[in-house]
Amino acid sequence: MFVTVVPFPTSLVTQYLGTPAATLACAVYAGVFVVINLAYNLFWWTAIREHERHLLHPAVMPRQVKRLTRRSLLGLLVYLLATGLSFWSPLFHERR
Repeated sequence: MFVTVVPFPTSLVTQYLGTPAATLACAVYAGVFVVINLAYNLFWWTAIREHERHLLHPAVMPRQVKRLTRRSLLGLLVYLLATGLSFWSPLFHERR
Protein backbone atom coordinates (compact mmCIF):
# COMPACT_ATOMS: atom_id res chain seq x y z
CA MET A 1 0.00 0.00 0.00
CA PHE A 2 2.83 2.44 0.76
CA VAL A 3 4.20 2.00 -2.76
CA THR A 4 1.19 3.90 -4.10
CA VAL A 5 2.54 7.04 -2.38
CA VAL A 6 5.82 7.03 -4.37
CA PRO A 7 4.60 9.32 -7.22
CA PHE A 8 3.95 12.16 -4.74
CA PRO A 9 7.52 12.52 -3.39
CA THR A 10 8.84 11.87 -6.90
CA SER A 11 6.90 14.88 -8.17
CA LEU A 12 8.20 16.92 -5.22
CA VAL A 13 11.78 16.14 -6.23
CA THR A 14 11.19 17.01 -9.88
CA GLN A 15 9.45 20.25 -8.94
CA TYR A 16 11.90 21.48 -6.29
CA LEU A 17 15.30 20.01 -7.25
CA GLY A 18 16.78 23.29 -8.43
CA THR A 19 15.39 25.32 -5.52
CA PRO A 20 16.30 25.80 -1.85
CA ALA A 21 13.53 23.32 -0.97
CA ALA A 22 15.42 20.50 -2.72
CA THR A 23 16.80 19.22 0.57
CA LEU A 24 13.37 18.73 2.06
CA ALA A 25 11.97 17.22 -1.15
CA CYS A 26 14.81 14.69 -1.33
CA ALA A 27 14.45 13.87 2.36
CA VAL A 28 10.73 13.22 1.93
CA TYR A 29 11.47 11.04 -1.10
CA ALA A 30 14.05 8.95 0.74
CA GLY A 31 11.92 8.87 3.89
CA VAL A 32 9.04 7.30 1.97
CA PHE A 33 11.33 4.42 1.06
CA VAL A 34 12.39 4.05 4.69
CA VAL A 35 8.71 3.66 5.62
CA ILE A 36 8.16 1.17 2.79
CA ASN A 37 11.16 -0.85 3.93
CA LEU A 38 9.99 -0.77 7.56
CA ALA A 39 6.62 -2.15 6.45
CA TYR A 40 8.39 -4.86 4.46
CA ASN A 41 10.51 -5.77 7.49
CA LEU A 42 7.41 -5.95 9.67
CA PHE A 43 5.88 -8.44 7.24
CA TRP A 44 9.16 -10.35 7.07
CA TRP A 45 9.52 -10.61 10.86
CA THR A 46 5.92 -11.82 11.07
CA ALA A 47 6.73 -14.53 8.51
CA ILE A 48 9.83 -15.55 10.48
CA ARG A 49 7.78 -15.86 13.63
CA GLU A 50 5.35 -18.12 11.78
CA HIS A 51 8.29 -20.12 10.42
CA GLU A 52 9.55 -20.69 13.95
CA ARG A 53 6.14 -22.11 14.79
CA HIS A 54 6.57 -24.47 11.81
CA LEU A 55 3.63 -23.02 9.95
CA LEU A 56 5.60 -22.19 6.81
CA HIS A 57 6.65 -24.70 4.18
CA PRO A 58 9.23 -27.12 5.59
CA ALA A 59 11.47 -26.73 2.53
CA VAL A 60 12.46 -23.26 3.72
CA MET A 61 15.94 -23.63 5.18
CA PRO A 62 17.01 -21.66 8.25
CA ARG A 63 20.09 -20.33 6.43
CA GLN A 64 17.83 -18.95 3.69
CA VAL A 65 15.79 -17.14 6.32
CA LYS A 66 18.97 -15.77 7.90
CA ARG A 67 20.31 -14.58 4.51
CA LEU A 68 17.04 -12.88 3.58
CA THR A 69 16.83 -11.27 7.01
CA ARG A 70 20.32 -9.79 6.58
CA ARG A 71 19.38 -8.48 3.15
CA SER A 72 16.21 -6.82 4.40
CA LEU A 73 18.13 -5.14 7.23
CA LEU A 74 20.83 -4.04 4.79
CA GLY A 75 18.12 -2.47 2.65
CA LEU A 76 16.84 -0.55 5.65
CA LEU A 77 20.36 0.68 6.41
CA VAL A 78 20.81 1.84 2.80
CA TYR A 79 17.50 3.73 2.83
CA LEU A 80 18.36 5.38 6.16
CA LEU A 81 21.75 6.38 4.76
CA ALA A 82 20.09 7.78 1.63
CA THR A 83 17.73 9.80 3.80
CA GLY A 84 20.66 11.26 5.72
CA LEU A 85 22.58 12.02 2.54
CA SER A 86 19.55 13.72 1.03
CA PHE A 87 20.16 16.68 3.32
CA TRP A 88 23.64 17.10 1.86
CA SER A 89 23.39 15.96 -1.75
CA PRO A 90 21.10 18.70 -3.18
CA LEU A 91 23.39 21.33 -1.69
CA PHE A 92 26.34 19.76 -3.47
CA HIS A 93 24.55 19.90 -6.82
CA GLU A 94 23.57 23.55 -6.35
CA ARG A 95 27.22 24.65 -5.91
CA ARG A 96 28.38 23.29 -9.25
